[in-house]
Amino acid sequence: MNFDPNKIKIPLIVSLCSIKAINKHIRSFKCIYSDKEGYYWVGTDYGLFKLSKDRKKILHSFKHNPKDTNTLSIGGVCAIAEDLYGRLWVGTWGGGLNLFKPDKKSFKRFDQKDEGFLSPLFISNNSILCIAPDSDGKFWIGTLKDI
Repeated sequence: MNFDPNKIKIPLIVSLCSIKAINKHIRSFKCIYSDKEGYYWVGTDYGLFKLSKDRKKILHSFKHNPKDTNTLSIGGVCAIAEDLYGRLWVGTWGGGLNLFKPDKKSFKRFDQKDEGFLSPLFISNNSILCIAPDSDGKFWIGTLKDI
């Protein structure tokens, strides 16, 4: 597989000053994403927060629970992206990649030890720095180690 920078889509940049739902839980942003439905998702060291479309309130927060493998994996949320099917993918610092399941408000976790090298979900390191979808629907995942 070859990297083609012309196929990378640049996500919408949202002014952090326009977020009105800032409180003690959302003080330090790592990333922000506006999904296809118009909701805002904010990644912090404390988890993932879904904001209303007008950005005035937090609709839901998702945090790591070490006793529940269906929660967000450990580590701050560093990257958020949406695939062609509208599924949200969340990258964490040290916890790998997470696929959000909106119907159950839960997550499927993927880390470097779960999948083999030939798997399409292989990641080389559990610290995800960025997720960039290309025009073919593939994700380029930047980790602490490499892409």
